Amino acid sequence: MAPAGVGVALVVVAALLAAPRATEPLVLPLPEPHHSTLARARADDRARMQEVREKGLSFAARSVGEALRRFGGAVAHKSADAPRLLSALRSLAKAELREDAGRPLLALRAVQTELFVQATHEWEQTGKAGTELTELGGDFADLARRSAWLVGQKLVLEDEERALLFRMRWNELTGLGAAPPFADSEDELRERYALLLRHPSGATAQERARHELGYVAAAEALDHDFPAMFARGVLFFRAGAYEASADAFRAHLAAHPDGPWTLRAKNHLLAAREQLPDQNP
Repeated sequence: MAPAGVGVALVVVAALLAAPRATEPLVLPLPEPHHSTLARARADDRARMQEVREKGLSFAARSVGEALRRFGGAVAHKSADAPRLLSALRSLAKAELREDAGRPLLALRAVQTELFVQATHEWEQTGKAGTELTELGGDFADLARRSAWLVGQKLVLEDEERALLFRMRWNELTGLGAAPPFADSEDELRERYALLLRHPSGATAQERARHELGYVAAAEALDHDFPAMFARGVLFFRAGAYEASADAFRAHLAAHPDGPWTLRAKNHLLAAREQLPDQNP
């Protein structure tokens, strides 16, 4: 083929590749944390655990840890005493935070996170939620089953994802997650929303979809350049809400006529429209 013919052929192929074609949305955009920031936070936790191995925990920090375990056991066994135990846990945690600026509690959280991850592996191996898992994770085993986080008896969550879920739980139960030094950084929030979008909780597909839409809204509030309308289009399509999906992809394209998600949005818009009933007479 002559050089001019090759050039024309390449132009035609490029045009065909760039032309929109109906494709089902399979990729959900996720928040993207700066992993170097997360790596520093993990290194800090490892240093805290090493210090605990060498020096132990303070009596007050151990008291908070035991209170968290008592509450977890009560939740796992559906005890009516759980609300009182939660109130006691939060009172102890806040008192210790005022006394020592939170350093011992950060060490406690790091140690209990490691113990929780180990307990999940024991659960996978034995099929039985042991005392360590129920005390630290409460009803985690039931949550994992309800949320389809299990394939057989194997959790689909990586170790760091399990650790992240536990840190979230620890912050919430102690009531310390809203303020330094326990409040999540922006990158930790991005990591959280990415995890929850990959593995939403919920007993039904509809419940998980509602949670995912909430996580998308939270990611959008954190990062205004997050392609939230595109993500909503994907989630609506998965739920069979094709008109809402098409509207979301149109909104994305109106706001982002060019960009990394533009061609995908055009393709998915066509796919959503194909699913709509024929409006012609």
